[in-house]
Amino acid sequence: MKKTFLLLIIAMSANFIFAQNIDVPKNYKFEKAEDFTLHKEKALECIDWLNTYNFDKYLDERKEAYAFLYKWIITNPNYDYGNLTTIMVDVLNDKHPFQAELIMAYLMGEIKYAANNKNATSEKIHLAGINNLIAVAENNSHLNFNSKAVKKYSKLKKQGKLENWIKTEMENRTANAKKNNKQILQFSYWFMK
Repeated sequence: MKKTFLLLIIAMSANFIFAQNIDVPKNYKFEKAEDFTLHKEKALECIDWLNTYNFDKYLDERKEAYAFLYKWIITNPNYDYGNLTTIMVDVLNDKHPFQAELIMAYLMGEIKYAANNKNATSEKIHLAGINNLIAVAENNSHLNFNSKAVKKYSKLKKQGKLENWIKTEMENRTANAKKNNKQILQFSYWFMK
């Protein structure tokens, strides 16, 4: 009985220790289509890992995973369905320390959905991004940051209006994109540091 209990404790401890680690590729280049395919599984693994752990845990590993994933996302020709810059600007206007993490939560939700649903519509992809943004923010609510954007999207979701809001934003995307590009570029610089 004692041996079984001891083995159970050791197995649980090992699982906890290894679950904390993420093996982010080093010396990667995204120049050809094959480069993105080569790193797709690792990108999806990073998404799962980043979504699992809170913003205040494993800071060095998170930054490394974010940098790899961000470069994989923004230069990837396989996922060109047009981001809703309105969402990113809403989050950037919140002015709290987790803006970049919330934008990445949105992008990660989109990428994961698109990767797992080959015939997904842009509307469904954006919906998955917002749903991931909401879920990640709720999982990190203990950090007491106040995100007006998350409150807005949560309210739309609870009211059953989120999908219609996305459709309207997609129709207005061209007009909104021009005014939002400056803020999006500022966000990009955060990951290039």
